[in-house]
Amino acid sequence: MYPLKGGHYLFDEIRRHQGAEDSWAILDRDSGVVIYQSDRDPSIFATLETFEAGATWLWEQVNDGELPYEAKGSIIGAIGRMDANIMTEPNKLGYDSLVSYLKQDKAKYRQLWRDQILGSTAKDFMDMVERLGSWGHPSVVIVTSPEIFDTIDQEDFPISRCDYSGYAC
Repeated sequence: MYPLKGGHYLFDEIRRHQGAEDSWAILDRDSGVVIYQSDRDPSIFATLETFEAGATWLWEQVNDGELPYEAKGSIIGAIGRMDANIMTEPNKLGYDSLVSYLKQDKAKYRQLWRDQILGSTAKDFMDMVERLGSWGHPSVVIVTSPEIFDTIDQEDFPISRCDYSGYAC
């Protein structure tokens, strides 16, 4: 999974306008799953609407067939994250090495992945817009304290409460 931190859209909408401490998206390159996240977010439902509008924002950026500055930056950033090998935690290095070995992740496959990322076009971004815009039934998980949970207005959006251990929902 590669975090897509620092995105213009999430930064502007969720951090600057809504006051969350942080916001990011993670793309799992193996499954194609995109996970939107925010931290210390004062407005859960406004954030969910912002996540939902992500496809529209991306469409507005690339609908004229040109890659905007943000898209070009995300391409370079994806390569940088993929090739980053500076790890401060030895257990992370070990974990990443194990996952690489189990996936049979070889240098030629990583190079092919790099070439595909560098060759990204506006059409590729529009294909992503289509995928983001047709989620179907996205999963929503809110991790919060019991005190904050009790203050959430659940009139339009019922939320199931689960025990932190995960055994009771």
